[in-house]
Amino acid sequence: MTEKQQPTTLLGQAKTPEQRAVLDAIGYGDDLPAMDAATTDYLLHVGLIEADGNSCRMPEAVHKAWFAEMAALPITEEDHD
Repeated sequence: MTEKQQPTTLLGQAKTPEQRAVLDAIGYGDDLPAMDAATTDYLLHVGLIEADGNSCRMPEAVHKAWFAEMAALPITEEDHD
């Protein structure tokens, strides 16, 4: 029997591009992209987002982890205007 490997980072729990897009939008302070109920439910369930009225936000610890991971990413040509 193979064991499932745990994500190496907190944000590694975002498994799909749609989930990552939601986290990035919240992290950058942008409007939330449209997302299906399964995405919302999953991100709420694993604690990467929390309900905030009619919207969602990142818990403080998740936002700090998101900032740390974003800062560790290499800069690419697309990052420059």
